Amino acid sequence: MRRFTTLMGIVLTLSLVIGIQENAFAQEDLKAEYEAKIAALEKKRVGIAEEMNAASQQRNRQEYDRLEVEYNKVVDEIKALQEEFKSKGNTEAAGKTAYNNGLRSYQYRRWDEALNYFDKAIEALPDMAKAYNMRGLTLRNLQRFSEAEAALKKAIELDPEDAKPYSNLGQLYAAMDNVDMAIQYFNTALQKDSTLFRVHYHKGTIYEQQGKLEQAAEAFRLSTEVNPEYSQGFRSWGVMLYKQGMYEQSVDVLKKAVAIDPEDGRSWYRLSESLIKLNRYNETIEAGEKALQYGNRNVEAPVHISLGQAYAGLGDKAKAIDHYTKAKSNSRYADYANWAIEKLKKELP
Repeated sequence: MRRFTTLMGIVLTLSLVIGIQENAFAQEDLKAEYEAKIAALEKKRVGIAEEMNAASQQRNRQEYDRLEVEYNKVVDEIKALQEEFKSKGNTEAAGKTAYNNGLRSYQYRRWDEALNYFDKAIEALPDMAKAYNMRGLTLRNLQRFSEAEAALKKAIELDPEDAKPYSNLGQLYAAMDNVDMAIQYFNTALQKDSTLFRVHYHKGTIYEQQGKLEQAAEAFRLSTEVNPEYSQGFRSWGVMLYKQGMYEQSVDVLKKAVAIDPEDGRSWYRLSESLIKLNRYNETIEAGEKALQYGNRNVEAPVHISLGQAYAGLGDKAKAIDHYTKAKSNSRYADYANWAIEKLKKELP
């Protein structure tokens, strides 16, 4: 009996040793796998760095900026693999690591990759409400609306006091053209957290689409009341005032928008649009020139129309014709521009 017990002890000891060795070998294999992946990314990082250096020497800013984005993505991928390896064997750490990696992928708009990470986070930590919230946002970006709805409702079920899933569900319903449900969830989000200024803005966009200009203006105004540095809120509020014919008030509000963000071409454009309605020609020209300096091609034609009207008002018909001619490049404004040019030509000596 004693001999049997001794033999069993030896067998158990050998089994334990073998198990430890197998686990060690598995760990070594896993480590080698991650090291190989990281080494490949590190090689890629070095290659991109060399390309960035070449672009810098050639003073090719556009190519440098493109490469910089790629470089940062690779660096984030290396960090993600390092964190993932460290969290192996620790369920809670694995869940948090997967969630953080999902946030990185989401930031770079890699939706499928982000969804995979958030699913891993939920698998490790099934009660992680914020992972369901981000899963819902990712699914919305993938146009998988019914799945997004289910994920966001699960986030609310797990953490009913967090305002973000309510806001995100409101945005989802807005994208699905279910505006009543959207407003309902936006209102609930604001009840949970009154500091969510963008929720007021989202409400404003719905009211604007419905043609409810007064309600839209008020919602946009509230977004700026919560965040006085929110230039986009001021711009949209000013536009709603303009559409109601409240030009003086629109100018006052839009001036706040450009004061916050002096390089916002759209706000300068909207300001010039309001100023010309008040026959404030010199101010229109100043705002219009800023709009052309900072704006994109979408605002060029209407800005040239405002500048044409301003110069015509000041009696400088040549400059007015020049701006109307530039506005003609956009077919939407061509008829008016042609009419204005012909009118001015008849007035020339």
